[in-house]
Amino acid sequence: MHWKRSKFGRAMAPRSPILVFDIETIPDPEHHHGDDFPKAPFHQIVAISYLKADLVEGPDGPYFSAETVQSIGRANSTEQELVSRFIGLIERIKPRLVTFNGRGFDLPVLKYRALKYALSAPWLSQGQGKWDNYGQRYSVDWHCDFMDALSEFGESKAAKLSEVCALLGLPGKTGMDGSQVAAYVAAGRIEDVRAYCEEDVLNTYQVFLRYALLRGEIDVAGLNSAISVLPF
Repeated sequence: MHWKRSKFGRAMAPRSPILVFDIETIPDPEHHHGDDFPKAPFHQIVAISYLKADLVEGPDGPYFSAETVQSIGRANSTEQELVSRFIGLIERIKPRLVTFNGRGFDLPVLKYRALKYALSAPWLSQGQGKWDNYGQRYSVDWHCDFMDALSEFGESKAAKLSEVCALLGLPGKTGMDGSQVAAYVAAGRIEDVRAYCEEDVLNTYQVFLRYALLRGEIDVAGLNSAISVLPF
């Protein structure tokens, strides 16, 4: 990964692509029974959505240019296909990950389900070494989990994504919420679940742009440029 110096005199984040992602799950019917929230291994993934963005040089300085948000696979894809294809994407582009509660939920679930299907993910599991990998909690240049980072890694009470979006004047969740996913899947409304997952990805990306401004990775001109090319 290549680093550059910002005008503030410190190293900026790697110019590798960022990958903002979110998953939606239901209780694994083979292993979880009851109404309580399942442990991470017993979540069955029904949707994975993501947005890829590159840090590019514009006339007014660096900004993030995003591709259209999309969901892995099709509505009738198996969980194994979803997990396999998403891991393949990470292994291929080696991105900086951006999530909301990805460290506490999304990544552990993905890794447990990868174990279930005997999938290999050396980059996701190891990165470049002991300190440069997605498992290092404080390395937001590898995995920026906003729920963790914005709460100073547990020093203050974590906010919900919808609350952060409200603070920033973003639309947040406009339809269903996570508690309704299982009911939607049971009703055959998986496309609605995929659309909901994509909405969370878009909201997370817009919060990331403000965070990148806060850290000096981009300036106000870069923020405005990134907003002007949002893929929706």
